[in-house]
This record gives sequence, structure tokens and C-alpha cells, in this order.
Amino acid sequence: DVVLEASVYDLARESARADALREGAEEEKQEETASKVDMLAPYLVDFMNKETGYVQLDSLQAELVFKKCTQDFRKRLTDRAEIIQNRLRDEQNQLRDRRAQMQRRGDNVEKEEREFEKYQSQAMFRTQILEQRLARHEMQAIEKFQELERLLQEDPRLAAMWQ
Repeated sequence: DVVLEASVYDLARESARADALREGAEEEKQEETASKVDMLAPYLVDFMNKETGYVQLDSLQAELVFKKCTQDFRKRLTDRAEIIQNRLRDEQNQLRDRRAQMQRRGDNVEKEEREFEKYQSQAMFRTQILEQRLARHEMQAIEKFQELERLLQEDPRLAAMWQ
């Protein structure tokens, strides 16, 4: 009977993949926790009655607060996507540069070839993780934005806008 065992490299690769996915999940949890904060608070400060501490908005003010809040949220989501895309692009450029460098050298020393193969494997792994993060962010961004709009529509402080 032949028994297959995972190599040290496979185990290390799986461990690194799990760490990267866990890191991405932790970032998402932090963002989710931040979203439970009152999203309207920074936008309502200008409209707060100094004496009572209460906010009473007319329909135009409520619409202004709604638009500003959704615009800022959309900007944060697109900024996050751009950060991930820039990291992905940088990783791909570095890999392309290292490949070109190895090809220019021609006859390579075996040690350098092994180092390059190791680097290439790691770079491909990082690229795959970044692509997964970007895809997950794009899917979750749509859901998060819809959730924000739902919360804003249900918020009693913006009720004047819907009347």
C-alpha cells in the first residue's frame, strides 16, 4: 500500500494561506464593528440644537445628510478596493521584474534557480490571496452599501426626507 504524505512545502503553503485568510477575516470584523457605530453622527453635528442636544432636520437637510453619508461610505469602499488593486499590481510587477532578471542572466546557477522558484511560488500565492480579497471585497461592498441605505431609510432622524 502506498501512503501519500503532505510535504513540508505543502504544509507551509497551507499554513500561510490560512494565516492570510484569517488576516482578511479580522480586517472584515474590524470594519463590521466600525459600521455598528452611528454612521450619521459626524454628519448631524452641524444640525444639532446646542441647548437640547437634539437633532431636528427638515427634508432638505435630511437629504443632504443622506447623500453626504452615502458618498463618503462609497468613497471608503472604493479606496479600500484601490488599495487591494495597487498591492496586487505591485506584486505582479515585482514578479515580472524578477522573471525578466532571471531570463537576462541566461545560464543560471542551480541555487539561484531554486531561490527564484521559491520566490515565484510565494509571489503567486500572495497574488492569489490578493485576488481573493479583492473579489470578496467587491461582493461585500455591494452588501454593505445596501445595508447602509437600509439603515438610513429606517433611521428616524432622516424621516423628514421620506415624507
